[in-house]
Amino acid sequence: FNDSPLQYIFMGTRSTYSKMHRDNGGLEILIAPIVGQKECTLVHRDDSRYIYRCEASIENPDLVAHPLLVDARIWKTIIKPGEILLLPNGTYHQCKNLTRCMSYSRFHVDRVNMPGFVRSFFDGDAPEIDHQILLWNYVTKCIQNIDAVTDAAQITAKDGAVDQRVSSEKEKEVVADLRYLRHTLQVFVNRVTAEDSPHEWQTLLDDTDLCLHEFNHRFFKEIPKCPKKRIKNSNSPSNSSVKEPKTTSSSIIELTARVTSRTFFKTDASDSSFDLHHNKKIYYEIGGIWRVVRVSRAVRNMRAVRVSYEDFSSFYDEYLSLDSIVSADNDSNISWDDLIPETTVKCVWGSNFDLYYAKVKEKTSSAFLRIRITKMGSDFDRWVEPKELRMANI
Repeated sequence: FNDSPLQYIFMGTRSTYSKMHRDNGGLEILIAPIVGQKECTLVHRDDSRYIYRCEASIENPDLVAHPLLVDARIWKTIIKPGEILLLPNGTYHQCKNLTRCMSYSRFHVDRVNMPGFVRSFFDGDAPEIDHQILLWNYVTKCIQNIDAVTDAAQITAKDGAVDQRVSSEKEKEVVADLRYLRHTLQVFVNRVTAEDSPHEWQTLLDDTDLCLHEFNHRFFKEIPKCPKKRIKNSNSPSNSSVKEPKTTSSSIIELTARVTSRTFFKTDASDSSFDLHHNKKIYYEIGGIWRVVRVSRAVRNMRAVRVSYEDFSSFYDEYLSLDSIVSADNDSNISWDDLIPETTVKCVWGSNFDLYYAKVKEKTSSAFLRIRITKMGSDFDRWVEPKELRMANI
């Protein structure tokens, strides 16, 4: 499978199992046993609090320690060769082999889970998945299929024959998919900048509009002109079985130049330039891209705790000041000595001061800078150590 993050073969002996978890990325999961039987336990994606953020045992429930477990929506099934189990995106699940078992798992995107897929992309919770390639190929495939239907109808119409047949269910489904995807593309056009992506989303959006326009007039001898133009059959260069999004050489060169033309040097809390970082533009790497950030505050010695949020990828791991962390049990203040690695806490996040569950990863006393990051049109603040930042000579 060429190390694809979208499909796997799982093999194991009897009683091999996975712990309760959920996969980020906004994708549905298909599980199909090839040999043997597998027991799968599923929990609704909104019921994290009822399974105590995957800490409660489903097999041996302790209702004294985890009384809310009775409210969790839980399903259990056994699948065997010839059967396929579909997990909606975000479903918590654990699997156990009842016999020696080999199974095939595949991540899947369609119109049903598109909202979760798009949300995952903008949240950046699954960096191992290239959401942009998946969306680009999904749209391009729909365009190719609809173009084939339109071209066939045009041949009939230009020959003078009347063959306005009713579209098949498959054709209706593909058209419905593309119409839905058209609105998703508009979101990308509005929010994704050239810094975030080299892909020509506006071109693909125009391509989609013309494809749908031509389909709607496929039985006309002459298709009316569409306000938007496109290049017919917007094929993407392929790499093995996966198509790469279409980009022009100029856009690739421009994106590369923005990175390689800078010579970065580290910042250092012991450096005399530390005080100059306040309200100065510097660079911070996030999602593999060096972004310009603004420093709003500098603290020479701060007690900070690095946390990893429940149900969010490591992309969101961050340092928090001690006053932003409270006990997970009663929302009371928690002492520095009680912040032991892997302890579950609640963290204050965002302008609305919402509380999120997280696990303590480490704690430290060091110099910290408060930076503001702009990503996909949204701003958020984060504490970072000076060594994580770079300044650039352009």
